[in-house]
Amino acid sequence: MEYRLEHKGYAALIAETATGYSGHVTNLAAGACIAAGDSLDKVENLLCEGIDIHIEGLDQAERHTPEMADG
Repeated sequence: MEYRLEHKGYAALIAETATGYSGHVTNLAAGACIAAGDSLDKVENLLCEGIDIHIEGLDQAERHTPEMADG
């Protein structure tokens, strides 16, 4: 089963795995924000944290922030 998460306008896809859950943010650079954990809650929290940290780093480097997901 797949789940969708949105945080600050950024979309993430989370999938159930044999040992828990794994997810990635779809509109950040490949590998920029990924997470895995034994519960859906844990992966959602890690992805939200990762989005915040990634965007903060881009802002500090004065780089363009990737476009947010529509909707």
